[in-house]
Amino acid sequence: MTPTTYIRDIRLEGVRRDLQKGGETIKVGDVAFSCGFNHLGRFASHYEAKFGETPSRTLRRAIG
Repeated sequence: MTPTTYIRDIRLEGVRRDLQKGGETIKVGDVAFSCGFNHLGRFASHYEAKFGETPSRTLRRAIG
């Protein structure tokens, strides 16, 4: 695993953790930016590849 991949995985885990907390005011983009992602399209692609679902799906499940 390259250092870049390692850092990205840690950031993705942080986003997932925050999205799973749920909350009506949480926005996927805000969480992604706060965890260090600057390009939402690439972020979403990496997120879905790692977790098998979109970030918005994770958030919707948390909100229930």
